[in-house]
Amino acid sequence: MIRSMTGFAGASLTTEKYDIFLEIKSLNSKFFEFKLKGSDILDQWENEIRKKVYERLKKGKVELYAKIVEKTAENYNIFVNVELAKKFEEALKTISKSLSILQKISIRDFLGLGYIFNIERVSNFDNLFQDFMDLLDKTLDKIVNMMCDEAEKIKSDIKNSIFIIKKNVDEIEAFYPAVLGKYKESLKQKFKEMFGENFSGAEISNLDNRIMIEAEFFVSRIAINEEVIRLKSHLDQFLEVIDSTSEDARRLDFIAQEMFREANTISAKSTDYKIIEDTINIKVEIEKIREHLRNIV
Repeated sequence: MIRSMTGFAGASLTTEKYDIFLEIKSLNSKFFEFKLKGSDILDQWENEIRKKVYERLKKGKVELYAKIVEKTAENYNIFVNVELAKKFEEALKTISKSLSILQKISIRDFLGLGYIFNIERVSNFDNLFQDFMDLLDKTLDKIVNMMCDEAEKIKSDIKNSIFIIKKNVDEIEAFYPAVLGKYKESLKQKFKEMFGENFSGAEISNLDNRIMIEAEFFVSRIAINEEVIRLKSHLDQFLEVIDSTSEDARRLDFIAQEMFREANTISAKSTDYKIIEDTINIKVEIEKIREHLRNIV
């Protein structure tokens, strides 16, 4: 199933000892890019988190914001360097005396001084990792569902472009015989203008034969029948792939490239404005399709 690379989802979990908040955002990218933001507690599990996100999303510029709010202090130890605090106290007294400043020292004077208070994390909650990964699964489910919904809209736009292309191809196919007939009449008129009244009945007959030879030569240079047939085949193949259960964005892009190649050839071989205009319309729609395909995986 194809899906968009853009999406956003969030989820949260509340327990007696901690709360977990997750937000995941994905943007278009040719590759898989991952950034984990938020709680430092998750740094130790970043590889496992990255692997799970990659398994589900495969491509995109993915940013995961995770916040863990701990409600107890059971996982921490606080160390106070009393000896260092005494030295700071002596230093403050020396400054006060030297500058003749009356100073009443309180505990607040030590709070902003480094190395006196040290907080050390000594353990994790028993179920924190599993709870986090389960919540991540739920968040990924949400964003994937959103991406699939977005892909359905993209698929609808693509099918509309395919419909427009088919309409233009049908117009080209229907109009092409008239182009050949017009060329034959134009060629015959030019011969008559060149030789005027010098034509006899036999010469008129010979002229028709000559015109047929010239017309056949012209057709050999500008024939677009094969290109039209291949383009129609590519359109049918594209619809078959996009409606299948094993949709593949890369395969769809390859078919779109082939469609563009056939349209280019038709345009290069054509001298009639109507056919050229139709091929321009076709190429515009193919570019729209390819732009959509860059946004899905």
